[in-house]
Amino acid sequence: RNGDTPKLADIIEDGIEEANRIYMEKNKQNAEYYDEQTIKQIALGSIKYFDLTFNRTTDYKFDFNNMMKFTGNTFTRTTYVIVRCKSIFRKLSTFNQEFKYSMNLDDLSKNDMLILRSIFKLPDYIKKTLDEHVPHMLFEFMRQLVDTFNHSYDVDRCINQNTDGSATFNMTRLSVYKFALNVLDKLYELVGLPTHIDRL
Repeated sequence: RNGDTPKLADIIEDGIEEANRIYMEKNKQNAEYYDEQTIKQIALGSIKYFDLTFNRTTDYKFDFNNMMKFTGNTFTRTTYVIVRCKSIFRKLSTFNQEFKYSMNLDDLSKNDMLILRSIFKLPDYIKKTLDEHVPHMLFEFMRQLVDTFNHSYDVDRCINQNTDGSATFNMTRLSVYKFALNVLDKLYELVGLPTHIDRL
């Protein structure tokens, strides 16, 4: 939106090249996971996400380094959190454990509460988005939710593996994570972002 307007086809082509470079760099030891369709989804998702994080009246320049970095409010970072969250639930199957929603207030940590408080703000963000025609507010909501989830994931445990190979599960925390995952998935669907990326 600032200076010479690039052609969309050129942006997409450059985006796919950059996404391919990043994907290969992140998966050097796992070449078997190479997936051309996933790379295209990362490129298109990154471009759209980057565009919509700005107020529609704000000028900016396309910068693939900023667009696809794993910090800040980007598609790659938010999608990485979604992939990370999905991997937790896949891990349940390795212990023959089925996920069931459960909410025990005594099991909620401060970080769990922060995730829930973030989620409960969503109606206000949706109202502001619709009333003021500012879709970037939905992306600000996602940034805040991702921040709280990441902090919880880093300091709290939801699966504890025992010395005998079995495991114990905090179903309350898993339920909070599932809630957050469903919200992010629905917002991705709402704004037309790819929802079927299982690995970054």
